[in-house]
Amino acid sequence: FYLPDKRVEGPGHPPVYIPESQDMVNQFSFWPRYDEFVPRPPNTTGEPNEVYTEEEGVNLFTGRTALYLQIGKKERAPRNIRAAFDRTELIDTIEVGTGGRVLREVQVYACYDYRTMPL
Repeated sequence: FYLPDKRVEGPGHPPVYIPESQDMVNQFSFWPRYDEFVPRPPNTTGEPNEVYTEEEGVNLFTGRTALYLQIGKKERAPRNIRAAFDRTELIDTIEVGTGGRVLREVQVYACYDYRTMPL
């Protein structure tokens, strides 16, 4: 389907992101991403011990908390999600079903303190 008007979700970002990856998986890989760097606001400086960031940019999601959802029961969140956050914690497993039958299970993880992945 086609939405002729852009949805307003926030300052230039959709409400949902795909996991950080180098691969172009589908059309969502071309949307704005939480692992992107943006130009540093004028008249601001970085931390004194800050290492290289993409062209002196800044990541607006650094230090933020997120929810990660995955289908199926797995032992833990994927490696790239665990590596991108200081801590991940399984909050709940939600059963989705109809007529008394479970069609799928969705695990919900709280992911704390986002940090950009090393180059």
